[in-house]
Amino acid sequence: MSLGFAAALLASTLAATGQTAVKLPADEAAPGVRLTGDEVTVPLVLIKGYPFIEGEVNGVKGKFMFDIGSDAAITLNHHYVPLKNGIAMPGSKVGSGQTMPAQLNKTIASVRFGQFSYTNVHNVQSNDASQIEQHITPDYLGWVGFEFFRGYAVKIDYRKDTATFYKAGPAAVTHFLSGETVVAVIPFQRPKLARIPVVPVTIGKMRFDGAFDTGALKCGSTRRRARSSPPKACSPKRRMVVTIRSTFPGSTSPTVPPT
Repeated sequence: MSLGFAAALLASTLAATGQTAVKLPADEAAPGVRLTGDEVTVPLVLIKGYPFIEGEVNGVKGKFMFDIGSDAAITLNHHYVPLKNGIAMPGSKVGSGQTMPAQLNKTIASVRFGQFSYTNVHNVQSNDASQIEQHITPDYLGWVGFEFFRGYAVKIDYRKDTATFYKAGPAAVTHFLSGETVVAVIPFQRPKLARIPVVPVTIGKMRFDGAFDTGALKCGSTRRRARSSPPKACSPKRRMVVTIRSTFPGSTSPTVPPT
C-alpha cells in the first residue's frame, strides 16, 4: 500500500517593497476555489515521484503540485507566472527548509487545473518557487492544497495516476474502499495541524514521529538529530518527514483528512 498525505507551507521573511506585510488565513485565500460534487476523479502526472495536476494561470500553461500539506486551496508561483502589483506577505517555508518570498494578489483573472476552471479568483498568495522549477519541473504553476478539498477523503491511485475525492457522508467509506484490499490500518494523530497525520516510528532503538507527506523532499530530522545541527536543506523540526511516493507501483493510498 502506498500512502499519500501532507507537507507544509508558511513562515518568515519580507519582500522589500516598502509596503506593510499582510497575512492571509488559509480559509480566506482563493475562497471561490473549492471542490464540489460527491465523487470526483482528477488525472495526475507523476514527476520524480511527486503528484502534479496539469493546469493554466492567466494563459500560462504548466503544472500544480498536489500537496496535501499545503493549507490554502491554491498558491501560485510568481517566478514562473508573471503577477504584478502584489502586496508583500511573510515568506513561506517549505518542508525542506527553504524560505520563499511571498505576495498577496488581489485578483487572478483565470485559473484552471484538471477539469476545474475559475475566473476572477480573489486573495491568492504567490511565492517565488524557482527552486522547484530548477529541481523538479520547469513549468511549475504552484500548489493545490488542503482547503480545496476540505471535507473530502482522497485516494491516490499510482497505477492509474489519479486522485479520487469522496465527499464526507455515510456512503463515503463504502465507496472509498470499494474494490480495495485493506492491507493495514495505521493509527495516526494530528498534534499540531489538522491536515498532517503523524505516526510513531521506531528504527532499531530510535523512536521518533513520522509525518506522511506528498510534497516534502527526501529529508527528515529525528528527535536525536534535532538536538544537534540539522542536515543541509532540511528543516530542524522535532520529527521526521516521511515522503511516501509510488514505492509500490500498482497500489492505492487511502488517506482520510478531517472535515
